[in-house]
Amino acid sequence: MTHADFSENESGFQEWQRNHPDGVFVNSMPGKLNPNYLVAHKSNCRTVSRHTGRTTVYSKHCFDSLVDAQAYLAATCGKQASTGCNICHVGKSRLTAVSG
Repeated sequence: MTHADFSENESGFQEWQRNHPDGVFVNSMPGKLNPNYLVAHKSNCRTVSRHTGRTTVYSKHCFDSLVDAQAYLAATCGKQASTGCNICHVGKSRLTAVSG
């Protein structure tokens, strides 16, 4: 399992995003993992990309996959991240209806 923390490391986080297009990051409170605020996003989620230059206001904890993130967080914080992002839908399959 790979875990990288990019708290207050803007360029490091952006490089991680470029190198991990299938990765997952977890927003948490500034500077630390806080079990009361853990929100998972896909690496390319536009909720963070629209904040270029200040994306690491919240701490960014990055993983190769959602499975890795949830396992790490359960072991470290005793809680898994929310997967309720309405933009990237991390952890949710998006089924497309086929009309015919």
